[in-house]
Amino acid sequence: MGQPLEHDAPSAFHAANSMRQVAAEFMRSPVCRQSWEQARDHRRITARDKHDAAFNSLMNEAYHEARTDAA
Repeated sequence: MGQPLEHDAPSAFHAANSMRQVAAEFMRSPVCRQSWEQARDHRRITARDKHDAAFNSLMNEAYHEARTDAA
C-alpha cells in the first residue's frame, strides 16, 4: 500500500487523545468501571490485532486512573 502519509501519525495521535478523553469520561461512572472489570479479561484474550490491544491498554489506563481518583 505504500508509505503512510506524513499527516497520518499526528491524526492517529489526535485520535488517541480523543479516545483517552472518552475513556476517562466513561470510567467516571462506577457502573461503567464495573462493566470494564467484567469485560476486560475477555477483551484481552480475544484482541484481534494491535488496534484492539491498544484500545484495551487505553481503557485499562483510564480504569486505573479512575479507581485511584475514586479512592
